[in-house]
Amino acid sequence: MTDLLKTRDTKWLGLGLIILATTVPFLGKAFHIDDPLYLAVARQILVNPWDPFGAEVLWEKAPESLFDADFNPPLWSYCLAGVMALTGEPEAHVESAGTSEQGTPLFKAASSRWPEVAMHLLESLFSGAAIIALYLLSQRWVRWPLTATALVALSPAMLPGQNVMLEGPVMAFWLWGVWFHLRAIETGRMKWVWASGTLVALAVMTKYTCGLVVLLLAAISIWRRHWRSLWFLVPPVLALGLWSLHNLAVYDRLHVLVILGRAQTGERQGSGIDLYESWGRLLAMFRAIGAVTALAIPVLAVVMRKSGAWIALLLVTTSLAVGWVGQCDMVKRLDDRGQALDESGRAITLLAWFAKFGGSAHAVGFGALGFVVLGGLGITSWSVRLVGPSPPTPFPATGARGERFEKGLRQDNEILLWVWLGAVLAFGVFAVPFLAVRHLLPGVPPLVWLTLRRLEELWATSRSVIPRIILAATAIATTACGFLVAKADYDFAAWYRHVAMNVAARTVAAGLTLDREVWFTGHWGWAYYSQRVSMKPFLPEQAQLNDGDFLLLPLIQTWDPIPKDLHPHLRRLHIITPQPQITSPIRSRLIRDSLDVGLNSVRTISTEVHYYSGGTLNLPWRFSRKPLDDFVVYEFVQNPTGSTTP
Repeated sequence: MTDLLKTRDTKWLGLGLIILATTVPFLGKAFHIDDPLYLAVARQILVNPWDPFGAEVLWEKAPESLFDADFNPPLWSYCLAGVMALTGEPEAHVESAGTSEQGTPLFKAASSRWPEVAMHLLESLFSGAAIIALYLLSQRWVRWPLTATALVALSPAMLPGQNVMLEGPVMAFWLWGVWFHLRAIETGRMKWVWASGTLVALAVMTKYTCGLVVLLLAAISIWRRHWRSLWFLVPPVLALGLWSLHNLAVYDRLHVLVILGRAQTGERQGSGIDLYESWGRLLAMFRAIGAVTALAIPVLAVVMRKSGAWIALLLVTTSLAVGWVGQCDMVKRLDDRGQALDESGRAITLLAWFAKFGGSAHAVGFGALGFVVLGGLGITSWSVRLVGPSPPTPFPATGARGERFEKGLRQDNEILLWVWLGAVLAFGVFAVPFLAVRHLLPGVPPLVWLTLRRLEELWATSRSVIPRIILAATAIATTACGFLVAKADYDFAAWYRHVAMNVAARTVAAGLTLDREVWFTGHWGWAYYSQRVSMKPFLPEQAQLNDGDFLLLPLIQTWDPIPKDLHPHLRRLHIITPQPQITSPIRSRLIRDSLDVGLNSVRTISTEVHYYSGGTLNLPWRFSRKPLDDFVVYEFVQNPTGSTTP
């Protein structure tokens, strides 16, 4: 992850290692979060390719059409459907495992991993393509392209998202679209214009929010007065137009308008722009950026080099203060929703304060003040270049217009990166239905490039090893956090699959349910696997529980409380608690405990953190020893003698 390697072959070898590290460890990951929604659309495509949203899905609180449940175009689901046609979907296989000492039959359960691996391989192809494009763009804008690539690909912003969701294809289409468009402006050749337009069209048909890249590339063409490159608009406009005509013909309404009903709040009804919500979004966005990057290290180094240690200390102190404001805002919002961030009655020591609030302080502080530092230094350096000679630029300037590009492109690159970053962040504050790391992911590359450019400017003429030390520390911190967070998310998905495909399947096979039904609450991958083994979703207004039925209730994912009139009929049987996912055969207790604490102490989803849809309330991840998710098993009793409150 350093750029000490000089030859082209070794740099491409390093890039290959980054791609392998980003994809291969996660090929066996269970379907997670929004994966089942895209799989449901893919399943419907196999039934009727012309009608991708023609089925119903239980996605939130009641069955609804895929047209209303999925807020994105179905291009990615068409890709998944091609794989699903060959591999099918996961199924549980239960076999006899002999008998116990008491003569009770024992069973073991297993499920085919091939469908999961095959679909993750497809995602990995797109992730690999995105990383290659990221490297090629980094070569144009920073001195350390391989390091810049690692700081994005191996960060907690991208690494944990190796699901079968939209992030891989979106990043691939977005980054390659930018690269082709810059080549078009650089050379004036129409083949690059059409290539850019095609990639952008694929991006928009994967996720509507990729309309941002359309606006970004159009702004580049207008700023450079390269009118010919505006022909790239034809493919995405044509694709959206044809898709809209299809919607009117099949569904009598436009799918692109569905997402507008969830602006900011995430609710089905329209809400407009709320100032209090936007303020919370801004703070939450800074928290998310600080939690998924280690860029505070080079920013602090830049400040120390530029302004001295006292200014750096002031920046750190102010960051903690701003972080405290963000933390207080988060606590208030949790209180408004009847949730609590900390356990009541527990004293908070100074060390605990840093452990609990340090992440938020770093995040908000880096976001609010780091951007000011980067922006201020960027404006200063840009102004100096406007009145002085232009330094050499890594952006290749070729063709008849090469001399003109060489003079002004460095400044234009800086503007491009700020517009790119600003567009993603503004969209995250004002437009997305809910704030999540994946919504900010397209803004991470320009943020990394801008940070490294500030570092490069201060050591441009120096042979000091200090910038390399800074880069190494940033890369190590980024990669370590990236893999810890990715492992935590992998474990979370695997635990839900295990309970559904192993525990529940063996219970059914053992005949313990007989004529009884097994009901479940919850969402995401847990709901997907539960339905694969014929459990039934518990919908309070529709479910008809009979005497002896079972109810599995995951504590974290059960968002809606069980109706009070059902409480007396539920008898708690036991709790299924996850075991540590990493164990060691080493006898030394110190080593075993260290491995356990080091590798099993990160959470991406809980009552306090939420990597995928934190809104204004949570951190994306944090160190925690709380269980992944406990399952409470209830039995429904028609004529209870006592009462049990869930």
